[in-house]
Amino acid sequence: SLVNVDVYPLTDSYSSGGEDEEAQQPVSFGTFLLDTLIELRSSVHIGAVDASNYPEITVQVSFAAEKEDGSDYTAEDMSLYRNGRQLSDFSLSAVNEENASDVNICMVVDHSGSMEGERLENAKSAVSSFILGMDSGTKVGLVAFDDQAEILSPVTESQGVVQRQVDALTADGGTYIGGGLKAAMEALSGVSGSRVIVLLSDGEDGGSPEEMDTIVSQLASQGIAVYAIGIASADSAYLNDICTRTGGAFIRAEESGNLASAYQTVGSFVSGSYLLRFTADEGEDPYHMLLRLVLDNGMYD
Repeated sequence: SLVNVDVYPLTDSYSSGGEDEEAQQPVSFGTFLLDTLIELRSSVHIGAVDASNYPEITVQVSFAAEKEDGSDYTAEDMSLYRNGRQLSDFSLSAVNEENASDVNICMVVDHSGSMEGERLENAKSAVSSFILGMDSGTKVGLVAFDDQAEILSPVTESQGVVQRQVDALTADGGTYIGGGLKAAMEALSGVSGSRVIVLLSDGEDGGSPEEMDTIVSQLASQGIAVYAIGIASADSAYLNDICTRTGGAFIRAEESGNLASAYQTVGSFVSGSYLLRFTADEGEDPYHMLLRLVLDNGMYD
């Protein structure tokens, strides 16, 4: 069975003969394949869907990388499929100040014992850079978790308050991802605009699958998207499922030194840099729609 074959991912440090033990650990072929598929989908992301003017549908779309010539993406650069049928009539426009929506982000950071040392320091630096890179109108909050979860900062426009709490984080305890998501859901309750959780973890969840299923269902019903970044022993399939069910995206960072780049990708997804619009056909089920967006280079969501 191929799923039991060990694979050594060719990260930069490994292929160049580096001594980074974290990068040289073998993974199962199944995990390697999943991570590869996730990476293929990490350049384009379908975000929030607005059907308030149905049958007109507006979808937030983000791209992790700019076009080679630096120009904006257009509808001609991609193909859109709805319920398996290609659409010929849709528009794509860049988000500007007039059509941008308020964004509320709750950062959820794993500070369990396994994060101790360079891993946590890299995480703190990447989270701070992410916060600094947000648009001025974006509100940010902070939740930290180990065996328990705590709201360290409510969602606020004061970046300095959040960053001071990030700087004070220390590593200890276990990994209760479910608790972190529940606390973030509480922090985002009652705020207007789009609501997003950006989760970082390096391990497996210490909570029960039943509890997590309930939490994810609540997040999805409230329209709160989860974007997760996994490092080290984080369960890619587990985190990817949470993101998929809530309308977010999962990014894998092989090493903690790559966290800044991972957060930058999440930032581009959260900002919803483009708006895609099309009109639904009469007679279609208005509550169930499968969209597939494919760039000319093969990247898709």
